[in-house]
Amino acid sequence: MDARVAEFREQYRREHISRHYRGWLHFAFTSVGALAVVIVAFSHVRNVLISELAVIPTTFLFANFVEYRVHRGPMHHRRQGLGLLFKRHTLQHHRFFTDAEMQHGGSRDFAAVLFPPVMLLFFLGAIASPVGLLLFAVASSNIAWLFVGTA
Repeated sequence: MDARVAEFREQYRREHISRHYRGWLHFAFTSVGALAVVIVAFSHVRNVLISELAVIPTTFLFANFVEYRVHRGPMHHRRQGLGLLFKRHTLQHHRFFTDAEMQHGGSRDFAAVLFPPVMLLFFLGAIASPVGLLLFAVASSNIAWLFVGTA
């Protein structure tokens, strides 16, 4: 491993990963939390029309487009008010994992890959829920639940 990457990883682990951090617990919380939202949302869908199912691929494509734009934009270019996002992604994540050094050194390194658990609440509360409520008001409850479950 490149000495600079190895040195940064050790420094990052010391300064940014608590000794109480459990990578598999972080991964499980994020995965189970997201899966629970999918199950709850899809369980509310009733008598779905084929035309309502179009929201699934539309949401999938839209979400991937937004993720791409955020990744190519403020995650890689410093923007006012989004400095923490830039710092965590470009200055930390891309120094921890490089094109030549993609392997991790154990589950504690999940901290350098996964969003903090609170971000699940942010994505649900600030993005999926408001859009879902809007779709509930202007379209149908099925479209709203399918959007939330897919997003």
